[in-house]
Amino acid sequence: AGSWRASTAILVARSFSSTLYFRGAAMLSILHRFESLRQTRGDSLLTVATARVVRRDGVHFQGLRYVSPLLAAYVKEQVVIRYDPRDISEIHVFHKNQYICKAVDPDHASSTVSLKEIQEARNERRRQLRSQIKERIAVVVDPSPPASAPAPEPARTKKPRLRTYLEDD
Repeated sequence: AGSWRASTAILVARSFSSTLYFRGAAMLSILHRFESLRQTRGDSLLTVATARVVRRDGVHFQGLRYVSPLLAAYVKEQVVIRYDPRDISEIHVFHKNQYICKAVDPDHASSTVSLKEIQEARNERRRQLRSQIKERIAVVVDPSPPASAPAPEPARTKKPRLRTYLEDD
């Protein structure tokens, strides 16, 4: 009875390891297919789709303006943009599931800017503005001048040079 259990355990272990082997091979196959799809479709599987309206000056997204000469024909039209969150310096524009063009942000055309970097910069700027507002509110609430500043001198009254009346002397 003990040898039957041992042989059954060995068979289960072998089938389990072969199952893992086949799963690993299947995963590699899927990864290779994914890589080929990514290369042929230009990373469209890794992009995020968002609907936008084309304006006269381009497509606006995340506070950035994306331009392309081909967008002029689609002003006031609803389009779908696809962007890579790792690099939002360029977007791909689609109209009715047809690819139109690649639009570029002229301010960041030569650099790679991630969505996360933009959000962090905005949060930092928001914190700076919030601290400035708190400082100004503190000054308004407590308008007394600082102790180290000397008291201002009273303004001297100057005599006007022009004599208009005889009594002005």
